[in-house]
Amino acid sequence: MPFKKILVPTDFSDNSRDALDYAVQLAEKFDASILLLHVQTTADMVPMGIDGMEAVSEAYANLLANYEREAMNTMKAALAPFEGRCAGATCELVSGVPYHAILEVAAEQHADLIVMGTHGRGLIKRFLLGSQADRVVRGASCPVMTVRQRNVD
Repeated sequence: MPFKKILVPTDFSDNSRDALDYAVQLAEKFDASILLLHVQTTADMVPMGIDGMEAVSEAYANLLANYEREAMNTMKAALAPFEGRCAGATCELVSGVPYHAILEVAAEQHADLIVMGTHGRGLIKRFLLGSQADRVVRGASCPVMTVRQRNVD
């Protein structure tokens, strides 16, 4: 079955950029489109509207809006070098638990393939994203291609 829509989750790490490189090469071969996805984790969310927290909530809402704007700009910049190399490329930003959000978006968007890195940024992120990749592999209804992190010595 040919791939027509390839989902590429990103946490902006080098490993995610490597996964995007592979996804674009596949998209070129299959005349497929790319959907670059970033998940804002719920662990980073601060409860909004709690009594006495209105000022904190407003400041957090502004911080979150800036983060979302920067995330979209970063995704667009990541796709820019690949412009015209595949059938199309879009970006999406969602909030939630990474593996759950990835599986949900893959189903909603009818992704034919998920291409993702096995490790994220930083020691804790590497552990967490590795765990997320494993959960996506086990839960996806479409094929998943994982891209190992390059050895950095």
